[in-house]
Amino acid sequence: MRRVALYIVVILVAMLQACGTAPKGNGKILFVSIDPLRFITQQIAGEEWSVQTFVPKGSSPETYDPTPSQLVEVSQSKAFFMAGYLSYEVQWGERLKENAPNVEFCNTAQGIGLLNSKHYHGKEEHQGVDPHTWTSPRNMMQIAKNVCLVLSRIDASNKEQYLQNLDKLNTRLAKVDSTLTEELQNCKQKTFAIYHPSLTYFANDYGLRQLCIEDEGKEPSPQQLQQLIEQCRAQGVKTIFIQKEFNVQNAQVIAQEIGAQLVQIDPLNYDWEEEMLKIARYLSNETTN
Repeated sequence: MRRVALYIVVILVAMLQACGTAPKGNGKILFVSIDPLRFITQQIAGEEWSVQTFVPKGSSPETYDPTPSQLVEVSQSKAFFMAGYLSYEVQWGERLKENAPNVEFCNTAQGIGLLNSKHYHGKEEHQGVDPHTWTSPRNMMQIAKNVCLVLSRIDASNKEQYLQNLDKLNTRLAKVDSTLTEELQNCKQKTFAIYHPSLTYFANDYGLRQLCIEDEGKEPSPQQLQQLIEQCRAQGVKTIFIQKEFNVQNAQVIAQEIGAQLVQIDPLNYDWEEEMLKIARYLSNETTN
């Protein structure tokens, strides 16, 4: 069924292209998978480039399926910067490349030491490749480098400007990393709970531990939920992070049982810098709440 759907999409894309419905623009169009990559890419590319996010705001990159019109738009761009291992990228990556042979696709996770998604569900440890590389300022430096390399290649006449922009951005990212390190180094509570394990790299960088509520993308069973409540209580969890893309009901149950605060975060926020600092502030202050 999914193969048939893919063929239908390809046919629709071809029809749209033949009808000339693709946006013209000035030709300086870049696509990114998610808004944090748009933040990074825009800092390096500058205002002359139009940087567009593929996954719409409010949608989850874990479950997103692109529309035919989006496939047309991507084919009119110069480059597509991917996080690398998001579910929709894995499922649609090759199809996107086949549909846009003249577009340079970049896996921005290249050069990053990928982590397993090590998280704890109840008393059991789960692992798998974690795609959320952008939640680490240190990883963002490598992501920025990868973006700069591609831009310098497809627009070589402006290479020096991109390199200057990269230097400025790296200074900014290093400051964020320094602030987070200072904010979290004396944090007594090193364990937090979260519905979807999107802070694996963040936790790894700053000596933290995340307890995950979902079980491989599914709601926990009553037994698993009880195990997680016991684990949170034993670890003295004071903060449970929730994301608007996911069901918060089980997080609310845990919070009520252990007396923790629920904090909504948005790891997909374009204002990536403020989001990372916000997360750190809640963790460093949780022992005083």
